[in-house]
Amino acid sequence: MKHILSFDIAKGKSVYCLIDELKNIIIDATLIEHNKNEFDNLFNLIKDYPNLIVVMESTSIYHLPVENYFRSKGIDIVVMNPKLVKQFKDTLNKSKTDKLDCFKIARCYLGTIDSFYYKNDEYFMYNPPARQYWSLIEGQTRLKNRYKQLIEIIFPEFNLIFDDLYNER
Repeated sequence: MKHILSFDIAKGKSVYCLIDELKNIIIDATLIEHNKNEFDNLFNLIKDYPNLIVVMESTSIYHLPVENYFRSKGIDIVVMNPKLVKQFKDTLNKSKTDKLDCFKIARCYLGTIDSFYYKNDEYFMYNPPARQYWSLIEGQTRLKNRYKQLIEIIFPEFNLIFDDLYNER
């Protein structure tokens, strides 16, 4: 039997619950701060449940401490698209509370379990450096373009004299 530890993520804290695949509540909605001691306490509570999966919405960078902690413990992680979760929540009812949201995220996972893509650890490891690389390339391009603009303002004839702004000659 699968057990789903579901998180409704916020900045620096979350509400979590634990249910089984039959939607029976094992641990009711509980607030947790994003720090190692509280994660360790939660892990000690849930580590003996078989087939445990941690489920959460992607929330910019706020879900990363939860994701990284449980991934480091060898637990399967599912980070869901917030649009998918919102569509699922809208079909249930309109009430919005953090305590209800962690259950809705878990039920959304159970209702759409076949359509999820699981992150491969190899790709997960290289994703942040690749994003940083492309961010640096984009920043470099912006700086070069700004440099060209400033040269044009100060010395409009530059392009008539020199072929390439970045050439060493």
